[in-house]
Amino acid sequence: MFNKKAEWRSSMNIISASRRTDIPAFYSNWFLQRVRAGYLKVISPFNNTIKTVSLEPHEVIAIVFWTKDAGPMLKHLLELKDLGYVMYFLYTVNNYSKILEPKTPNLRHTLETMEEISEQFDKKVIRWRYDPVVVTSEWTFDRHLQNFNELCSFLHPFTDHCIFSFCDFYQKTIRKMAKSGIGFSKINQSDALRVALEMAQIAKGYELTMLSCAHNYLAQGPIQRASCIDADFISDLADSQCRKDALASLKLSKNRPQCGCAESVDIGAYNTCYHQCVYCYATTYPKMSPYAMQSWVDKREWLDPMFKGSFDE
Repeated sequence: MFNKKAEWRSSMNIISASRRTDIPAFYSNWFLQRVRAGYLKVISPFNNTIKTVSLEPHEVIAIVFWTKDAGPMLKHLLELKDLGYVMYFLYTVNNYSKILEPKTPNLRHTLETMEEISEQFDKKVIRWRYDPVVVTSEWTFDRHLQNFNELCSFLHPFTDHCIFSFCDFYQKTIRKMAKSGIGFSKINQSDALRVALEMAQIAKGYELTMLSCAHNYLAQGPIQRASCIDADFISDLADSQCRKDALASLKLSKNRPQCGCAESVDIGAYNTCYHQCVYCYATTYPKMSPYAMQSWVDKREWLDPMFKGSFDE
């Protein structure tokens, strides 16, 4: 017999906003427009296929915001909460020098933003990412440990977790770093494990749990395996049995080897982020100036300005 309720549950999605760009930092107004409309369109970066994604609260298990600056989203959070969304932030705070992260906000702004989120909700909705760990002639192991200790001292009131990974040197990452004149180092597994365990000891002093993203060999001792889009974590946040049931039916993501994430729908687009981080795999060059992009995207149902196809579905 046809089970309409079961079909409705299976159509529920986790919204990933987004691995490909920083929606809270650059597209918070657009996102709220789409929430009010109840849907958006996503263009596949691989084959230009189009997917219409419901943003109706009863069809969203949770929204996962990936960001380095949630400041522009703050004014919208109460509306999202009142509409009934479950949400949390994967908040990257590296405190790198401008040669690695030219346009990220300063640490004071970040701390003020994280404090406001934790006051509006709870610190459990923020998961800090120290990611990626980039080793260069400037950013040595010792400097990372010093920087990490400082960040733990600042951030522990606003989060219980730190997700980390060591930089994966994709070809586009290597080209960007070489162009910037950065002397980077690919570190071996034994050195990575040694540094990770030292970081974990620092984190333990601040009652922070360390979680290794997509590098399972680092999940030793106090370090646990990370699931950035974490089904168990979301289940604890979920406010209805229907959301919990839909969550239980999800498979693991196939984003990359050793990824522990639950499957989700990513609503972002590559080459639309303006932080200009030299290690980033998602942005080689922005497709428009930030001002042109803001003007363009506010009139669209989708985020990718280079889409050339048709919306006949």
